[in-house]
Amino acid sequence: MENDQARDYFTPVAESSKESRQSHKVNCPRCGKVTALRSHRSGIVDYSLSLFSFYPYRCKECETRFFRFRKKDLRIAPEIWTRCPKCSGTRINRVSKNLVPRTSANFFGRMLSFPAYRCPTCRTKYFDFRPIKKDQSEKS
Repeated sequence: MENDQARDYFTPVAESSKESRQSHKVNCPRCGKVTALRSHRSGIVDYSLSLFSFYPYRCKECETRFFRFRKKDLRIAPEIWTRCPKCSGTRINRVSKNLVPRTSANFFGRMLSFPAYRCPTCRTKYFDFRPIKKDQSEKS
């Protein structure tokens, strides 16, 4: 009981993240319980299946890993402003391209001289061809 209170004290957004994780729970095909949560993608198979909206899940009870179809929200207008690829935040800062790590995912952005960005929320550094959205306060 004390550990739960301490955890809530040190993580003030625990309730909101707990609610968002609850909405992603699905039934496990092996044990049938509703304790399966989204799992991290790893490897070419996981990433290629996610192109067709099949995402990996892992059951917390029996540790079974499986894929499920997950319907995404369809947007009417295309996104014209850059968003963080990890947390989808729009508060983005420009950084030097030397600060973005040299990975295979960043190879084309570096070669094509896309602008480098950093998300202050999750500290992800990435390349994107889309511009930063200007706030209303900066215009006036």
